[in-house]
Amino acid sequence: MCKTHNIHHVVNNAYGITCTKVTDLLSQANSVGRIDVIISSSDKNFMVPVGGSLLYSGDVVIIKILNYIINLLIFNILFYSSFKFI
Repeated sequence: MCKTHNIHHVVNNAYGITCTKVTDLLSQANSVGRIDVIISSSDKNFMVPVGGSLLYSGDVVIIKILNYIINLLIFNILFYSSFKFI
C-alpha cells in the first residue's frame, strides 16, 4: 500500500535485529513493497544504556547489520574481559 500510494513506511523494529525470522520478513517486505526506514533499539539489541537507536534504510542488506552486531559484541567481550573484578 505504501509503495502504491507513495507513502513513507517506517518500521519500529525494537527487538528484531537478533531474530532471523523478523529480519527475513523485513527483507521480503522490502523486496515486494516499500520500507523507507527501520528503527531498532540499541539497548534491547546491543545491551547498551537506554536511549540509543539504530536507524537504517530499508534497502540495506540485513547481513551488514548482523556484521555490526557481531563486531560490537566482540569489542564488548574483549573490552570487559580486560577488567579484573574483585
